[in-house]
Amino acid sequence: MLDQDCLLRPDGYYGLSKAYGELLARMYWEKHAVESVLIRIGSVLPEVPDERILSTWISHDDFVSLIESCAAAVDVGCAIIWGASNNSRSFWRHDARLLVGWMPIDSSDGKPSVFAAKPRTIRSSRDIREENS
Repeated sequence: MLDQDCLLRPDGYYGLSKAYGELLARMYWEKHAVESVLIRIGSVLPEVPDERILSTWISHDDFVSLIESCAAAVDVGCAIIWGASNNSRSFWRHDARLLVGWMPIDSSDGKPSVFAAKPRTIRSSRDIREENS
């Protein structure tokens, strides 16, 4: 499980840029009292496309609600929020969502049965080459 104050551990340049942005916001809060809400956005998709997304999925409605709540919030300091719907498989917990008055409504729960019904097709490299030639 990851909390809002977990150690930042980027594994590439994109993650490094996100960590830098969070550290910059924290510095401005501590030095100049500039408030900000840092949203660690999950997977913003209309539907859950595969099993991997069950933990990080956030519906469009929940995402819009999150942005509206953050924009309307006052006295937030330097708040961190995990941008995910109410997914029981989530590995994210403890954030500042109550501070901005946001609670997700949607959930990826109940979606796994859709993926279990779909057989996985394993294609050989030969099949792929033939399809592309």
